[in-house]
Amino acid sequence: MFKRLARWGGIAIFVGCLLLSQGASFAHAAPTSVGNLHQFSYFGPAGLYSYDVYTPANYHIGTSVPLVVVLSGCTVDASTIAADTGMDSLADQKQFVIAYLQQNVLNNPALCWNFFLAANQFRGSGIASQPLMP
Repeated sequence: MFKRLARWGGIAIFVGCLLLSQGASFAHAAPTSVGNLHQFSYFGPAGLYSYDVYTPANYHIGTSVPLVVVLSGCTVDASTIAADTGMDSLADQKQFVIAYLQQNVLNNPALCWNFFLAANQFRGSGIASQPLMP
């Protein structure tokens, strides 16, 4: 259990803060998502990345809604983190778009974001200087 908790630690804190700040409760969340999920990929100087974008039910093109970016954890892909967190249902309820970013196995075999490399720890350098979505 500790291993699973450690994997999702940062995401769980984020989701918890989001729920508390919006006054949402799990009892009111829809049991399943009914929006649309689209898969994309981006190749740039930092390498190849894939990401899934979830648009909530009843979203109308041209309507401004918040964008929530979710980074997958080590050994986890975008579809797993979407299923485990239930963010799609919350997006349907609160009307926001989600971008589930995921690391490429060629950039890190364990699918971890390379935040621990010195080149990626400063604004304007490493992966921090590259857009993950065009």
